[in-house]
Amino acid sequence: MPIFLAVVGASLATAGLAGSVTMFFSYAAGMATVLMSVALGAALLKGAVAQWFQPLVPYVHRLGAGLLVLAGLYLIWYQGRYLSLILSGF
Repeated sequence: MPIFLAVVGASLATAGLAGSVTMFFSYAAGMATVLMSVALGAALLKGAVAQWFQPLVPYVHRLGAGLLVLAGLYLIWYQGRYLSLILSGF
């Protein structure tokens, strides 16, 4: 949604009505193509993907936990850069 709003908002700000409509339909056509490809691939390759991921199932819990820890560490680092600013009272 944010990308869609950015594309449509930018086209409204820079182009006229015809340019905005053209950009909107171009974005819609591109997204429709991507989503139809993903849906078709998922429908046709469902069994193959399930067989490919089957050996990884025992490790999914640990992998997810590791990714959550990494995301938490990143958030701590990212917000920690502003900690001195916050503690100083702006």
